[in-house]
Amino acid sequence: MTSVVIRSAVAGLASITAALVLSVPAPATAAPDNGSPQAVRASVAAISPGAPISRADIIARAQTWIAAQVPYSQEAYYGGYRTDCSGYVSMALQTNGNYWTGNLEEIGVPIPFEALQAGDFLNYHNPANPNNGSHVVLFDRWVGAVGGDFWIYEQVKPHTKHRKWSETSGRLLSNYTPMRYTRVSDGAAKPAPASSRVLTVDDGLHVFEHGRNGSLDHTWWGGSNWARDSLASGFAGQPASVVADGRSHVFGRNGAGGLRHAWWNGTGWAVDTLGTGVSGDPSAAQFEGRTHVFARAADGALRHVWWNGTTWAQDSLGSGFAGTVTTLVYQEKLHVFGRATDGRLRHVWWDGTGWAVESLGSGFLGDPAVAESDGRLHVFGLGSGGGLAHVWWTGSEWAQDQVASGLTGIPTAVHYDGALHLFARDGGNGLSHVWWTGSGWGQDRVATGGIAGDPTAGTFDGLLHVFARSGSSTEAHVWWTGSGWASDDLGGSLQS
Repeated sequence: MTSVVIRSAVAGLASITAALVLSVPAPATAAPDNGSPQAVRASVAAISPGAPISRADIIARAQTWIAAQVPYSQEAYYGGYRTDCSGYVSMALQTNGNYWTGNLEEIGVPIPFEALQAGDFLNYHNPANPNNGSHVVLFDRWVGAVGGDFWIYEQVKPHTKHRKWSETSGRLLSNYTPMRYTRVSDGAAKPAPASSRVLTVDDGLHVFEHGRNGSLDHTWWGGSNWARDSLASGFAGQPASVVADGRSHVFGRNGAGGLRHAWWNGTGWAVDTLGTGVSGDPSAAQFEGRTHVFARAADGALRHVWWNGTTWAQDSLGSGFAGTVTTLVYQEKLHVFGRATDGRLRHVWWDGTGWAVESLGSGFLGDPAVAESDGRLHVFGLGSGGGLAHVWWTGSEWAQDQVASGLTGIPTAVHYDGALHLFARDGGNGLSHVWWTGSGWGQDRVATGGIAGDPTAGTFDGLLHVFARSGSSTEAHVWWTGSGWASDDLGGSLQS
């Protein structure tokens, strides 16, 4: 395909062109590790590997200590695991008891450095100083090219950290043995969800909506009942949410062209305003350890606001956008899609060295929804005659067709139970459900009326949940119980 490449100095995204040498010096500005983080020797209590665990679950467990900012200690415990480096890795792997660097080889097999994947670990056991001269870290992902710099999770003073190896102090990579847990599952990875108003974090399901009088409305399931509150003011459109380092971040435009940002700081919700020139509702994603937010500007450009590690930066990418954009991480690249003024799709993506831009498809009358399924990237938007214009990546090129009928609103797309599912308002204010059956597209109605706003969807605890504004401006909730569709009204006062 033909594309135009826009080079942009985006901190944190530049690819690593030089191989990582075995001795990685800390940058001049890197903070010290505040003392050796090695664990005390494990007690004589029986320990054993846990049940098989997926790589995604290992990383999700590691992020829980990031969110909680668990303090480092060789004597303390958190959730049954010792709060030192090897106790942290034991927790992430969900082992039965606490291992230490001296016996992690019992549950790990050595692998080549270049073979490291999410959930593997790098272990350094120093027999000359086993308690205070050894360390273990959990591998997250490569920063750029395989074999270069990489992201790690580790338990050090003063608390759990998620950072690049190059940001650590005075370590010899050659001392560390890359290892793979014997119980890790290498099954197909769960597709990354697109930017949404729905988040699953801290063992709860959270929904964020534009409330009356510019509020940010928050509804969440805590395990036994639904709760709701109002987090902030000054919002003028629908928000986008993302999890970064185990914490919730929500973004929405205000009436002055800025971005409102609400985030959970560990004890409560904080709010600030960042960015300028925003006209469309935002979309957000976490990519290569940084939070990225995209929105249409007044001149049709794509406004890009991102966290560069110390502050929020901003630039503009592409042009010709006409509506709300959506973003997704697919095949280790960050992709943004939006409807263009000519009914085509504008596609902006990070190619590893710069931003590339292209136009594709045709006949898009509404804003797009994007999802990954079966290793393919799919984009949907309202098309002619109430159908959905559908553009997807075949693996070598973009293809297009039209699916469904009778729809009137902006769809939402989600991967659930091995299949692609879409939801959109229909002509009777109902909620239509379109899904891939394995051989074709199916369509039914999961709500027969009372839906007044465009839906958002997410998965939680093995079930599929859909939320939308009702005709009475409350939060309508439709979910798959495992055997059929159920619905209820969660209350609230949403902006029409």
